[in-house]
Amino acid sequence: MAPMAKYCIYIYICVLELIQDLRHDTCGVELDLLTAEMESSKETGVAVASADLASQISQVKSKEGLKKCTACRKLVGLTGFSCECGDLFCAVHHYSDKYNCPFDYRNAVQNAIGKANPIIVVEKLNKI
Repeated sequence: MAPMAKYCIYIYICVLELIQDLRHDTCGVELDLLTAEMESSKETGVAVASADLASQISQVKSKEGLKKCTACRKLVGLTGFSCECGDLFCAVHHYSDKYNCPFDYRNAVQNAIGKANPIIVVEKLNKI
C-alpha cells in the first residue's frame, strides 16, 4: 500500500474519532449531516477531502463556543452576564434598563414573594 493511501486512511480514522467525540457534546443536526456525508463517501469509495471535513466539524464546534454580547457583539468569554430573557451581555449592557428586556421582573418578584409568604388564616372561634 502506498504511503499516501495509508496517510489518507489514518486521517479518515482520526476524523471518525473526532465525530464520535463531538457526538457526546450536543452539536446538533449539522454534525449528523457531516457524519452521513462521511459514510456515503466511504460506501462509494471516493476519496474524501479529510481536511475539508475536519474544518467543517471544527466550525460546527466553534459556533457553540463563541459567547458574544447581544447588544454590542463583543466577545465576553467567562465574564458574560446571562439575562432572565435568555440573552448574554457584557458588563456594560447587562442592566435591564440598557436594552429592551422582554422579561417582566415585577411579576417575577411578586410571584416569588407570594410563594415564599403564604397567607395564614386563623380559624374563627365559635361564639358561646
